Amino acid sequence: FCILYIYDVIYTKIPVYFETILVALVLCFVISYMLSRRIKKIDKTMLKISESSFDISINDKSKDEIGTLSKNINIMSAKIKDTIDELNNELEHVKKLEGMKSEFIANFTHEIKTPIAIINGYIELISNIKDEKKRMLNDNEKFFTFNWNINISFWN
Repeated sequence: FCILYIYDVIYTKIPVYFETILVALVLCFVISYMLSRRIKKIDKTMLKISESSFDISINDKSKDEIGTLSKNINIMSAKIKDTIDELNNELEHVKKLEGMKSEFIANFTHEIKTPIAIINGYIELISNIKDEKKRMLNDNEKFFTFNWNINISFWN
């Protein structure tokens, strides 16, 4: 009787066991497909973000870990885009300031050349006057020395 009972339990329930295992395998494959599909979607989005395409987002409304990851990736992408936009704006501002600096230096250089030229002219004029005075003094000294010598020789 015991052997018949075991035979009955084991062999008559095999189709039920087989169906249960089959349902479990199908369920595992479905769940695995659903999860891997979401992960592949995240992977493709991350590749596009790495190629500087920040306008793309992941539309995953689930509240599980993958949904949270998707939400955080969207937030990260938006922040990176905002940061890049701010940096581009700052770069344009710096270029504008650099242009203004160059223009200021050019104007300053032009404006400072005129007074420097005038000062150089005065220095040259003063130098010429000094040279002229020295030449005149030398001429006068030679003249007086000559006259002195003539006067002395005349009186002797």
